Amino acid sequence: MVNGIERVDRYFLAVSYMVAVCSFAALFSSGAIGIIVACAAVVIVVIAWNIEGTRWQLTERAGLVVIAVLILVFLTELRLDILGFRSVSVIPIGTLGWMILFLCLIKLLQRKTERDWIFIYIISFFEILLAAGLSISPIFLIYFIGFLIFGTCAILSLDISKTAAEVDASRDFLNELSSKPAGSKIKGISVRKFSLIGVVLIAFISVLALPLFYIFPRNSIGGFGSPRFGGNPLSGFSDSVRLGEIGTLKQSDEMVMRVKLEGGELPPSGIYWRGVTLDQFDNKRWRRSDFGSNEKIVRSSNNRFSLSPKVSDGKLFTQRIYLEPIGSPTIFALANPLAVSGNLHSIRQRSDGSIRSDKVGFERITYSVISDPATPPVESLKEDQGTYGEESRRYLQIPEDLDPRISKLALQIAETAPSGNIYDRAKTIEKYLRSEYGYSLNMRSTGPQPVSDFLFNVRQGHCEYFASAMVIMLRTQGIASRIVNGFQQGDYNESADMFVVRQRNAHSWVEVYFPETKSWITFDPTPSAGRYSEPSAASIWDRFGNYAEALEMVWIRYFVSFDSEEQSSLISSVKTRVARDSEGITSAIDAFRKELVDWWEAVRGDKGTQASMVAIGYGAGYLTAGILGAIFLIWIFRKLAGLSIRAWIARWFGRNDEAARIVEFYQRMQKVLTRKGLSREPHETPLEFAYALNIPEAVSITEKYNGVRFGEKGLSLEEEQEIESWLRGLEGD
Repeated sequence: MVNGIERVDRYFLAVSYMVAVCSFAALFSSGAIGIIVACAAVVIVVIAWNIEGTRWQLTERAGLVVIAVLILVFLTELRLDILGFRSVSVIPIGTLGWMILFLCLIKLLQRKTERDWIFIYIISFFEILLAAGLSISPIFLIYFIGFLIFGTCAILSLDISKTAAEVDASRDFLNELSSKPAGSKIKGISVRKFSLIGVVLIAFISVLALPLFYIFPRNSIGGFGSPRFGGNPLSGFSDSVRLGEIGTLKQSDEMVMRVKLEGGELPPSGIYWRGVTLDQFDNKRWRRSDFGSNEKIVRSSNNRFSLSPKVSDGKLFTQRIYLEPIGSPTIFALANPLAVSGNLHSIRQRSDGSIRSDKVGFERITYSVISDPATPPVESLKEDQGTYGEESRRYLQIPEDLDPRISKLALQIAETAPSGNIYDRAKTIEKYLRSEYGYSLNMRSTGPQPVSDFLFNVRQGHCEYFASAMVIMLRTQGIASRIVNGFQQGDYNESADMFVVRQRNAHSWVEVYFPETKSWITFDPTPSAGRYSEPSAASIWDRFGNYAEALEMVWIRYFVSFDSEEQSSLISSVKTRVARDSEGITSAIDAFRKELVDWWEAVRGDKGTQASMVAIGYGAGYLTAGILGAIFLIWIFRKLAGLSIRAWIARWFGRNDEAARIVEFYQRMQKVLTRKGLSREPHETPLEFAYALNIPEAVSITEKYNGVRFGEKGLSLEEEQEIESWLRGLEGD
């Protein structure tokens, strides 16, 4: 038969191994270790579990040798990457994850003392911390909660095992229990309830700690999650872009950013997340003409960067952007950004309005942008007949060897415009490209002039070809224009109230300059097949995916990247909700007061005798119900108060929990008698001592004690109440 100590030891081993397993799983889910390492870890854990307590376990000396060799191997791997098993996305951190993982595994293979278990818990905690820094998935929360629960249970069971050993070594306690085998005092411990204790403790701590997490002042954290970028930069967003690079992105579903947009209705021109603008074209490649120049370094004031004043009466839009590492310093936002906030240190604003930051691109980053995307009314644009100045010359550049057929085609189309103003001619060319050419991501090989091949031979392509063709055609007609690379709005997740932007949402469009209004206006010549359209009715799997994304967004927003801006937003929302609820409570109180006044008027007879009798009847009924409810609550309270909390805990842990009963009533009686100068002699049995005292309560308590301790009898609820009353009688004498 397995006694209590053995059960606790087995339980302790199980929960201790689960602490390590939860930390391994968290590392794997965060990407710090790959599938090969994870499988190796599982095999080692299984081996360690099966050799636990056998001669096959490593000795402490052998474990130290293996650890020393392991540290040497990983230091070499960190510098040279000889094995090539590191996660590409988390280059130095992946090696660190490997090292602490295998330190823990080696400890599991060793013969372990209490100190070794504490070391395993500490290593597992560092693994959880590392995973927390790398992961943005709410799945991490599952492993973290498991780690907390199993860790709490492991520490509880470790303490109980240690205490049991100390009690077994106690001479006085052994003398008192000499008729029973050592260790039987915890025979009835219900180890299965330790897990519930762990859950209750974690829940209690969370209730206390969670409000502090949200209330405690904090700074903007900027980056969040792991610095996962380790590959090639996202193509299409550098200062020089080869025609066709955007098309490669549109075939990938990789996440780029999540955007929460505030400002009411969507911008009338649609949602375009602006990235880079390019103005120089050599038939194959677009580039910036002012590379490295015309950049204004904007410094932060309390993590806020003011870019330009508001110049229109349009509505402002605030964008909270959670950007994945893409290898480009570009800050994406709606057109005409006025201010940027976030832990970005400094940003660079170019003359074309695009924004860059050296911190962006190589880690996950969170920032906010306030934009004023309002544009002049169409009537004003049609009346714009201004001339371009010297600063606009770069937006009129065309390649020297441009196919002359392009300018002829542009002239033919422009002549069909309703009028000769800039707006109508641009709109006519935009409409022509949309209607006369097809959209396709499968581009056939083109010659030395891809735009010419697109217009006159292939007659189909993706957004880059449409935008490039429109810019070149406009420039041949003397209209300043430029190409913009960025993203379309992305998929709107109604559950999370955010836009999910993926690489397939990459897009190129055109901006045309109107000199009198000094405004750049968006034109998009890509056919509808290449532009964003509302998705059809979502399937059940799509809805499930939306819910999962919404959950991940909640985790990112309110836990992973929770900074001062999110804190201010949350506090503002809470204030609004409290104000709204306060109004509701005030209305309810006013309504109750009115009902009370109406009732009193009816009781007085202001509304007639019959109404008075009805009101009195209602009042008597409510009063009677209140009195009966109060009596019932008092009765319940007195019943519960009759039981000591410690007795309830002992009862909850099981009727055969002998150690709890000894502590609860017999040792409590001994303490009371000792304070009164009455102590049991070593040669006296508990019952002989009680009879010698000639105290009825002491005799009754000792008899109950003998029945529980030696007769293994359980106590009923009435007996526990009776013992409690006897003890109170002794304490009161």
